[in-house]
Amino acid sequence: MAFLLTHELDAVQHAEWHLLFVLRTLDPPWAYSAFVLLHIPIVFVLLWLANHANALIRLRFRLVTAGFTLIHAAIHFRLVGSPEYTFEGWLSNGLIFGSAVLGSVYLLLEWMANRWSLSIEEGKCKQ
Repeated sequence: MAFLLTHELDAVQHAEWHLLFVLRTLDPPWAYSAFVLLHIPIVFVLLWLANHANALIRLRFRLVTAGFTLIHAAIHFRLVGSPEYTFEGWLSNGLIFGSAVLGSVYLLLEWMANRWSLSIEEGKCKQ
């Protein structure tokens, strides 16, 4: 989550709205303002779900977010070479692809934990 949210800070510097379907049609000052202002409800919802009282909602949110980091990185990878794409260097790429690596690790660990708990429940796991 930290990598993904920090990437959004970096995205302002790189005028990411030039890559987004609806926002790229707006005049630059309007697109910038819309991009920044749209992050208020998005970040609010992300923080709310990440700290939700219901553990199942928190787990599902974490799984979806981890999966999103993979899709997000794939989209960025696909956009490399586009004239409007300016995410270069170790910082920008580290945030984008680092979030995908961490998302993958989280999904793998979650999958392993669930397989382990299922094996214990079925009596198949021996220590």
